Amino acid sequence: MERTVGVAVSGLGEISKLHIQGILGSKHGKLVGVFSHSLERAKEIAKMYGVKAYSSYEELCKDNDVDAVIIASRDEDHLPQTIEAAKSGKHVLVEKPPALTVPDVELMAKTCKENNVICMPVHNYIYTPQIMRLKDIITRGNLGKPLYAFASVFHKISEENARKYHGTLITQAYHLVYSLLFLFNDVEYVAGYLDNVSYKEHKNIDDLAIAILKFKNGVVGHILSGWCCDDLTPTSWTWMVKVFFEKGVFTFNSMESLTYSQSASYYQSRTIDFQESFFNIVSYFIDETIVNKRPPLSTMEDAIRTFRILESIKSHKINVVKI
Repeated sequence: MERTVGVAVSGLGEISKLHIQGILGSKHGKLVGVFSHSLERAKEIAKMYGVKAYSSYEELCKDNDVDAVIIASRDEDHLPQTIEAAKSGKHVLVEKPPALTVPDVELMAKTCKENNVICMPVHNYIYTPQIMRLKDIITRGNLGKPLYAFASVFHKISEENARKYHGTLITQAYHLVYSLLFLFNDVEYVAGYLDNVSYKEHKNIDDLAIAILKFKNGVVGHILSGWCCDDLTPTSWTWMVKVFFEKGVFTFNSMESLTYSQSASYYQSRTIDFQESFFNIVSYFIDETIVNKRPPLSTMEDAIRTFRILESIKSHKINVVKI
């Protein structure tokens, strides 16, 4: 008899819809219940799927039908909810950022390890076929040594919505840093610049983040994250990665991926479906990490490394010389 993994979802904002679809589409997962600080919202979603609506997070953690929790709540709730789930013996898939400081992420990882449960960050970008193909190209070395990588996340977020988050560096550039760590491993040097170029009332919210990462293997990484405007051009930077190798270039954006090899002279394109990254990571969490005991492609240790880099960018901006 195949194993069934009971999964509950905490936090019922827009992104939770993708997590729920990921559970329903997995081989071993079963949606057991949902929790929201709004019980009315929890009951609404629970009715849609025929599952439990928990009146408190404590009730969720005490439910013996729950083997794992997907935490898609407010950023500030990630730490306490992860700790409580771990101490209740539940595996955890926690949305990014997993917490708001390095010590908090370290505490989450430590607590889950002490309680012998999995804690996996939602580093969903690397679960896309495009990033996996790029990783394979780098590993096989068919295009030679990677030299320079550019990665961007760029789209408009209104000033009103931006107030709900913690700036484009922590909220969006986070994706780019863990993705480049997955591709190129350890970083040796970091230089960065943060600014607010569009918000008029909340000037303390960064809507533009630029950073240079020098990796120990010699690759120079360049990341750009922005909330100041949309990019609807055919070569959109909404989510784009471009890597230059000794013998070719790999690139994809949020509309399509395109690979060009100088040696093979071939092109390959594929439309990116943002939802696919969530379906893939949720099914991997349930079917591979929990059931088949495979390690996550990106771990809480990678989340800690990511946060250290982001904190370094935030606290050690490059010197700006007025001309």
